[in-house]
Amino acid sequence: MNTLSLTGSITDASVCARSAVAGRGAAADGLPEGPFSQAQCSECHAEKSPAVHSYATSKHGVLARLGNGPVGRSPDCVGCHTERAHAPSNPERMRQNCNRCHSSRYVRTLITNGKQMIELGMMKAREAEQLLLRARAEFPADSLLEMEAYYLELQQHLTNLRLGVAHQSPDYQWWHGQPALDGDLLHIKGAYDLLQRQRALE
Repeated sequence: MNTLSLTGSITDASVCARSAVAGRGAAADGLPEGPFSQAQCSECHAEKSPAVHSYATSKHGVLARLGNGPVGRSPDCVGCHTERAHAPSNPERMRQNCNRCHSSRYVRTLITNGKQMIELGMMKAREAEQLLLRARAEFPADSLLEMEAYYLELQQHLTNLRLGVAHQSPDYQWWHGQPALDGDLLHIKGAYDLLQRQRALE
């Protein structure tokens, strides 16, 4: 059955961590290579981590938890990232997985829409970065703490958006993605405008 265990905690002595410490299957960068099973993925990634939660709240994640479909119907971590831990997702493998249940036209549309959605998020991130770089050149570092904090949040929300697109999770595409990026950008703009007004009053 193609299921996903969501009981792991990021602070647990996970299988991945134990393997790395013991020197079994450790990659050059110190991360374990595996192979690992689907259940072991969530032993390292906490239940509420964006990586796991974005999948769990997607239609595929719900199908996997219900476990009432044919074997292999719903893609899981191993299906797209392979059984080697920390391997990047393979676009061609993902496309093949999608085509097992969906038409090629539908898959192409999803990929195109996903690229456009990520580019929209990147536009917001680039605008925020330009504002922050300008502020760093104009104001002392201790006056930029608020802007820096919002920029860090923006980076996480951009990651959420990418996960939402890759996992087809509407919550992470929208609630934790685009609107959150809008809010971050507005806060950064507001903080920069406030610094300019304060300087004008000096």
